[in-house]
Amino acid sequence: MRVVPDTNVLISGFVYPNGIPGKIINAWRHKKIEFCISHYILDEFVRVMPKIENHPLDKTEIRELADILVFFSDVVNPEKAEILELRDANDQLVLGTLVASGADHLITGDKDLLALSSTFPIITPRGFWTRYGF
Repeated sequence: MRVVPDTNVLISGFVYPNGIPGKIINAWRHKKIEFCISHYILDEFVRVMPKIENHPLDKTEIRELADILVFFSDVVNPEKAEILELRDANDQLVLGTLVASGADHLITGDKDLLALSSTFPIITPRGFWTRYGF
């Protein structure tokens, strides 16, 4: 199964490894799912992660983790997915990653993206884990 983890899922998964996003990261580590990501998602991860309080990694480790994600994921260039309903223009790049990758799901906690779940295969981490629970 191929999934696009949104930045919020990646950050939550690495900061809180025992939570549901952490379980999703663990499923990826054990090759039960394949991550499809874009450089936009990776860059946002590297930019936002140091701002999170109590995160366990320093800047070098965050960059190394991003490199691991590149090496063990399918990296795609986001397609243009001009959806007028999105308030945040950057969400276009996340949605474009889903479209370009042909992934089975975009896993996110972003309410703006989740509002499009009737049109695109977008699901919350809890919904994904409840449905598939590797």
